[in-house]
Parts: sequence; C-alpha cells; structure tokens
Amino acid sequence: MPTACLPRFLILIVGVWLAAGAAAHAQAPTATLSFSKPAGEHRIALVIGNGAYQAGPVLANPVNDARAMAAKLKAVGFDVIEVENGGREIMFRAIAQFSNKLGPDTVSLFYYAGHGMQVNGRNYLIPVDAEISTEQTVRLATVDVDAVIEQMSMAKSRINLVILDACRNNPFERRFRSVSGGLASIDAPTGTLIAYATSPGKVAADGDTGNGLYTSELVKAIDTPGAKVEDVFKRVRANVVERSRGEQTPWEASSLTGDFYFSAPPAAAPPTPNPAAGMTADRDALFWSSVKDSRNPAELQAYLDEFPQGTFAGLAKVMIEDLKKGQVAAVAAPAKPDVAPAKPDVAPAIEPLEGAYVTVKRASVRDKPAADGKLVRTLEPGVALSVTGKLKDAPWYRVAGADGKLRGFVPADAIEDAKTAEAADWQRIKDTKQSAVIAGFLHRYPAGAHADQAKALRDTLAKDEQAARAAAAEQQAAADRKAEAERAAEAHRQAEAQRAAEAQRAAEAQRAAEAQRAAQAAAATPAPAPAPPPQVAAVAPPASSLSGNWIGRGGSWTVRATVENDTLTGQLECAGVVAYRFSARLDAAQHLETWATRAAVGGGLQTQVKGTFPKLSIYGSYEPSARSTDGGCTSQNVLLERAK
Repeated sequence: MPTACLPRFLILIVGVWLAAGAAAHAQAPTATLSFSKPAGEHRIALVIGNGAYQAGPVLANPVNDARAMAAKLKAVGFDVIEVENGGREIMFRAIAQFSNKLGPDTVSLFYYAGHGMQVNGRNYLIPVDAEISTEQTVRLATVDVDAVIEQMSMAKSRINLVILDACRNNPFERRFRSVSGGLASIDAPTGTLIAYATSPGKVAADGDTGNGLYTSELVKAIDTPGAKVEDVFKRVRANVVERSRGEQTPWEASSLTGDFYFSAPPAAAPPTPNPAAGMTADRDALFWSSVKDSRNPAELQAYLDEFPQGTFAGLAKVMIEDLKKGQVAAVAAPAKPDVAPAKPDVAPAIEPLEGAYVTVKRASVRDKPAADGKLVRTLEPGVALSVTGKLKDAPWYRVAGADGKLRGFVPADAIEDAKTAEAADWQRIKDTKQSAVIAGFLHRYPAGAHADQAKALRDTLAKDEQAARAAAAEQQAAADRKAEAERAAEAHRQAEAQRAAEAQRAAEAQRAAEAQRAAQAAAATPAPAPAPPPQVAAVAPPASSLSGNWIGRGGSWTVRATVENDTLTGQLECAGVVAYRFSARLDAAQHLETWATRAAVGGGLQTQVKGTFPKLSIYGSYEPSARSTDGGCTSQNVLLERAK
C-alpha cells in the first residue's frame, strides 16, 4: 500500500526498527540452513489412490490426492511406489514390492486415498474392481489394513507411518448389518504412527477443489522445516478442523519411539555473542503492537513481509483472511472519512417447486444459496432428495432429505430429476453381469420405474454368481483332493522305494557275509584227497519238463507263474491286486534270482524274488492303497504247485 496510508506512529516505529535491524545485521553473522534428510536414512513409500470404482460411485479426488502426496514425498527424499485405480491383484503386488524394500534402516510410509470400510472392528481398503455382495466376501475382495501394517512391522523399520484418507461416505457400507461408518481405531504397533483423515467411526469430506481436505492440508504441513512428525499432524488437525468448521477432526494413534522430520530441522552456525541479541524478538513485538488493531489487510501484510516466521504470523494470516472475506469494513480514504452503511441482507427470491431429485455428483448442501454458505452436509452421488424450491436469479435449489432432518441449498448442476437420472443409469447398467452393480442401482432408486426389472435382474445375476462360486469351490475342492492323493501316493512310492532299497542292502550284506564265511571255511579246510575216478553226474530233469502253469500262496501273497522254454514268468499279487511282475531263466539246477518290477509304475519300484524252483522267497512289501489298513504284504516264502 502507499506509505501515505500508514499511520504516522507506524512509520516512526518501522523507521526505528529498520535502524536497529541494520545495526544488528552489521554485527551478527548469517546462519546457513540445511534441510537434507539424515545420512544413511532410506525413505520408502507406497502411495495408492483409488477413485474409478466399477461397482460404485466414482470418487473425484483420490487419484489427485495420491499424485500430490507422491510428488511431495519425492521432494523430501522418499523412494515412492505409485498405484492409481488399483485392482486387488495390483494392490497386493505393490504391497509385496513395498515390503521387499523395507529394512531396519528405513522409514516406511503407506498412504491410501479411496473407499474403505470397517467390518466387525477390522478395516479394509477397497480395490476398484471389488465385487462385494455379502459380508463374507469383504475379506476376499479387499485389502486388510492389518496385513499391510504387519508387513511393515515384520521389516523392523525404524519408523512406520500409515496414512488413511479412506473415511469417505461408502456405498458398500449400507448393504450389511456388521459394517459401520468410517474406519475403526487400530492400536499402533511399536514404532508406528497411524493417521486417519477423521476420527474413528466418522466420515470425511472428499473436497470440491480437486483435492481432499485432509490431504491438501497434509501436503502443505509436510513442508514445515524442523517440525516433528507428530507436530505435522497436529498442524493438519488444527487446519482441517478450522476449514470444516468443526465437522471433521483428523485422528492419530502413535507408538513411535524415535523422532522423525519430513523436512529436517535447520542446522545453524553457532551463535556469536552480540550486544543486539534479543532485539529481533523486541522488534517483532513492537511491530505487532502497532498493527494488531488495524482493519487494513495491507498493514498486517507488512508485518508478515518482515516477520514471515514471527511470533504473531499465524494470527496475522487469519486476520488478513477474515478482512479479505469482507468480515470487517474497508478503511475509508482520508478525504472521505465517512463509511457507507452496509447493505442489509435481502432474502433470496425462491420459486416454489416440488419434485423428486437425485444427486448426480458429490453435492455440498449449504445453509444459504451461496458457495460461502455454511456446509450442512456433503452427499455422495445417488442420494434421493426432495426439491422444495428454486432460486429465480441463481442456479440453486432448496432441498430436503428423505429423513426430514436435512434442509438446505445445493447447486443446480449437482442434482437431476430422479426419473431422468434413473432412466440414464438404467441404460448404462442394464447389461452388467455383476449383481452388486444392480444392488447399487436399487439402493439409489428403490421404488423407481425400473425397480422391478432391476430386482429380477439382480436375483438372476445373484443365482448365476452363486452357481459360479459353487462350481469354482467344487473345482478347487477336487483339485485339492487330487493334489492330496498325489502327495499321498508319492509318499507311499518313496516309502516303498526306501523299503526296497533297505531290503536290497540287507540281501547284499547277507551275501557278502556268506561269501566271507565260505572263504574262511575254505582257508581252514585241508587240501582235498585225490579225486576218485570220474563218475557220471546225475542229471537234473530238464526245465522243459516243468512247462505249464504254477500257483502258490504265502501270507497275503499269491504267485502265478508259467514255465516255457526254460523261462519262468509270473506276477505277484497282494490281496488280489497285481503288485509286481517278474521273469527269470531257470538254470540246470532250477535256481533263479531276479528282480520283480512293480506293475503300477512300470519299473519304478522293485522287490526281489529268489530261490530254487518251485520254492521261492519274496523279499519286499506292498500295500494295495495309500490308505490301506490291512497291513499289506511283506516278505514271505512261497511253494508253487501246478495250477489245476
């Protein structure tokens, strides 16, 4: 403002202050400030913004909030993983990527903006592709906040920050008995701070300026240099309470054990003794005393220009804002000291109108037909309203809620005739394959022109979905049974192989022992007497005389064999099940020693058959099934007889 507009005593004080300030500046060195993060500290953040919901109203601000938050976190040294309009699988992959980067030297931050809900005291974040038709499907279709916090705690990060701007009015909550409004309070694990956009069980405003009220204040507060994280959230809470006129109170639960600064505290050079020390504070107070009663914003701004971080800077900003809103009359020019009286408020001209309407976007209900009117309530799209009047000279409607308690004014572009809106919505969703979409339509238009069609379609889709879920469950159960059977069979095969290997090792050990005993006996036997005259050896009957079919039983074993061309072939049956097959050539002494191969696996597992025909010995075992309780078949001696 021109200097002539300042009171004379203000000019004198400023002159004294400037002179004193110049003297102090000449004597005191200038401090060098640094706002870098601590050396060795790794900052990792996962930022998710969900607004384009497939089965519910679209939220305008979460993606904008996530982008603003990601940009701010990058500016203060965070490595940021960003997700916009994430489905369930995308969100889980991002959480896994996020948790893999965490460690003891990290500061981890999880931020979510979008729809959230609490069921039985647990909080769930809703992906954009969520199909939630029953309370039982909530956990399957959403992301459990506790699971995210658990991942962060397991990494043992130095600081864990969880920020949930997920307390918006939620269309899913109205479907279930156990679902409560807003989010539930969670006890923060050690080293963790959990911040909510509003107090537990309450809902927060999505905002009508491109960003949610909570996140817009948080992004600004993060820039505060030297503010501990707890002080940052206190500043956010104070500003949100003020801007929402007390309707929204942010909330935190903290168990932090260390300090954290988004913007590190400034590092200043050591103070130098200065005879002018303390003059700055005195000048601050002196300047403020000269302008504190002023009704001219320019004079208050002069104080802020000289003391941007002054003791009274916050109060000066509030006073300037009030003056700019016209709460205090402007100071008249010196030549015209008289101030014109303020014009009395004139009641708006309202044209009577009756009709059923519905909100087509987020609508702010205010106590008067003006953007600066007091906010009565914020409504999500699809809320039914009764219109009781229309302003003649402004695009505002007077409305009342279905409960009769809500009354106020909304902009004309925020509502639409219910019949027109219903017809447009029906054309948009009538070909959907999701019963949840139809359920949302019926919630908005429970007695509309298309309600009967919607109910029939909802029931049909619900039956189809139930049948699909049942089929999927049965398919999964069959797959589980098959996998279990395969695991049991594999375990049985491994056990059989182990037993066969043990039997083979035992047989080899026995043969080695017998050979050793024979060698020892031979060494101890005296030289043989001269051989008698040669005699004709008795010749065993030829194996061909044994041709035919043979059968024998021992324990639970049944042996069926055939001799043909001096070759013995057969099979081992255990409790009527063909377990092994074998084949051996009979020598002149009818001796055989062979390995029988398990029939069920075509040579994978073996057992041993040996002896002198027709006396056989079976070394091995077999169980007819993996769950057999009869003990199966074990090693036995079998005597073959000709089959009848």
